[in-house]
Formats: sequence, structure tokens, C-alpha cells
Amino acid sequence: LPYSVVRNEHVEIRAVLYNYQEADTLTVRVELLYNPAFCSLATAKKRHLQTVSIPPKSSLAVPYVIVPLTVGLQEVEVKATVYRYFITDGVRKTLKVVVSPWGTCCLLFFRWDSCSPCAVNSVWSPRL
Repeated sequence: LPYSVVRNEHVEIRAVLYNYQEADTLTVRVELLYNPAFCSLATAKKRHLQTVSIPPKSSLAVPYVIVPLTVGLQEVEVKATVYRYFITDGVRKTLKVVVSPWGTCCLLFFRWDSCSPCAVNSVWSPRL
């Protein structure tokens, strides 16, 4: 995970799965757990599940796009279950969500003025 992310901006996180088996391809169910602090494919009513196959002696990255909604330290959790082996593993990481340092700039109107070649009136307000 990155050290920090900006609230309301898309972020791709990756769960990397490893298969240390010598001969067997593993079929793995990967689950992104729901957290109300993020907008993601996981919801309170429905989990986001993916099934992937990992060839022997290799790894596979499973990407997830999330949008942080709440400022502060937020937890992201991914679980993986291997079919036929009764093996489950997971990882929980803390992600720091910050406010954009640039704030919000909204263009109110644009006008051409005889005194200046271009005058732009805008209002700046920081994101809270």
C-alpha cells in the first residue's frame, strides 16, 4: 500500500498471491472485505469475490480499485481461500487517507475585459 492517499481519488491496491507448489495449479477465491470508509465493489450486503488460478511456482496480483471517503487511518482487508486444501489466509493493512493539499478550486465565471486580456474570477476553499 502507499503511505497515504487523497480522499475522493481513485486508488488501485493489489493483493499478491503466491503458489509455492511444485506441480499443482491452485484455484483461489479472493475476497475484498467491506469497509464503509471506502467506495469499492464490496458492499454491506454483498461481498466482492473473485476466483483466480495460480500456476505452480508463480505469483499473481489481484487488483482492486477503491475510493477513500473518510479522512484518517482506515483498514483495508483482503482474504484468500484455496479450494480443495482448506487453507485460508488474509492481510489487513492500515491506509492513511488525507485531504488534498490543494483544496477545491471552483470556476464561477470567465469574462473578457477591455482592461485586461483575460480576467478569471474564482473562489478557493479548502477541502474539509
